[in-house]
Amino acid sequence: MKKILLSTLLLIMAIGTMAQNGVKNVTVSTADEFIKAIASNTNITLKVNGTLDITSALDKLDKSRDISDKEIDNYPNLPAGVYYSPEYDGNSIVILNIKNLTITGDAKRTHIQAKPSYSNVLLFNNCENITIKNIKAGHVEAGSCVGDVISFEKSNNIKIDNCDLYGCGVNGISLFETENATVTNTEIRECSENMVVMHECYGVTFTKCYMHDCGTAIDNWRSTGIAYNDCQIIGEDGSDLYDFYKENADFVDDYEGDVDDEYYEDEDERAFLLECVDAAYDQFKDMLGEEFVNGVVIEDFGDESGMVVFPEQKQKFAAAIAQYDEDAVSFKFVFVDAIDAAKGEKMFFGNGHIIVVKKEGIFSYEIEDSKVASVTVVTGTQNNVNYQHGKTKNSLKKCTKAEADPHLEFEAINIEKAKETDEEYPWG
Repeated sequence: MKKILLSTLLLIMAIGTMAQNGVKNVTVSTADEFIKAIASNTNITLKVNGTLDITSALDKLDKSRDISDKEIDNYPNLPAGVYYSPEYDGNSIVILNIKNLTITGDAKRTHIQAKPSYSNVLLFNNCENITIKNIKAGHVEAGSCVGDVISFEKSNNIKIDNCDLYGCGVNGISLFETENATVTNTEIRECSENMVVMHECYGVTFTKCYMHDCGTAIDNWRSTGIAYNDCQIIGEDGSDLYDFYKENADFVDDYEGDVDDEYYEDEDERAFLLECVDAAYDQFKDMLGEEFVNGVVIEDFGDESGMVVFPEQKQKFAAAIAQYDEDAVSFKFVFVDAIDAAKGEKMFFGNGHIIVVKKEGIFSYEIEDSKVASVTVVTGTQNNVNYQHGKTKNSLKKCTKAEADPHLEFEAINIEKAKETDEEYPWG
């Protein structure tokens, strides 16, 4: 910690002066300077000629900054500063325990990029009083992606102003257990899943924001005090969603096998989901035990169709759901894995596959006839990738990339488009 404070102090002495009120004003022009300047009670001004490659700076950090072996519950006890988490294709930034930090780009929006598509461009955990202004941010490569653009976890008093957040980020803005956030004059575009994700948040306001051309729209799970003012929210099909989200800003998934009346206005769809919920409750109770089941919710939002949530555990359990039988309402769930969204773990549903992304690796479950046909696992780092394949997790054996690749091909399901073309209802 002393070493980081010393290097930050030297940087400030070289390019700025100490403010009278104890807040440090720092001007930086490179990614290395930016990483070193991130600290509490700091105003960082970015004067960058070109794009700020944040990944290159993370790659130079000492191995003591690797947070992958730390428990998330212990994050608040770690020294404040910048850490990194090794992902499948590179390092992802984790900014911990910072208070009173402002990051300001130039009027044209300073461009920050992350190279790995599995990384977050900026992730803050347990931070307070954070302002991000005049920033353009996204990933280097367009297309398939797992990392978010800007993410806040267990943080409060957040301001995002005049920013351009673009895909291939999975979500433009992700907020987990975060309070009092304002997003103004910001564009969110071309993200593969959601414009915004809010899980167990309170007091989030969007004003004069333009959100469009994303996989789906806004995922709000148990978040309240949400407001939208003078925004443009355009759905994937070009529909205007602003009035819907303004009127239903505090939509919360219900507990105990229920779905929201206002959200699911179609009675047939509502009945269908309730049948799913009832079946999930019974089947998962048998598989996981009574202590894990205290109300289940089917989350149905496009590319992630078929998720089952156990709110008491704050986890998402990956399950393939058998095709709906019109003659006899019956569903069969195939439990394959669990993720903890608060730790940044993710899950995707698609063409006969369930993809689960964890710190220990990427797991691809191939589903046939409502059963797990095979499991493929990718672990390691970008420069040392390991592949395993087997019929189950217990029968995994090392294999080559060529042998693994056919089992890793993945195309996310868009349930609404499938319904429009009269295809079978593609649950899992």
